[in-house]
Amino acid sequence: MGFTNTKSPRRGSDTGRPSQPGRTAVVAGPLGRWDTTALTPGDYQLRLVVVDNQGTLLSPCIVPVRVVPLQ
Repeated sequence: MGFTNTKSPRRGSDTGRPSQPGRTAVVAGPLGRWDTTALTPGDYQLRLVVVDNQGTLLSPCIVPVRVVPLQ
């Protein structure tokens, strides 16, 4: 693995703020932490983007996430 990055755009949007870039391989552990306290409640997409050691951009892994306010 050459590089990873996560993005969290709102559902239906292709833009999102990159966060948690890294160059360390992770096996069976967390890649980072996502603080949602400043986000507007709603549906988002958590995207993991990986670039291999040759600089090839791999297909992103996209997970739908719903952010809800704390009660």
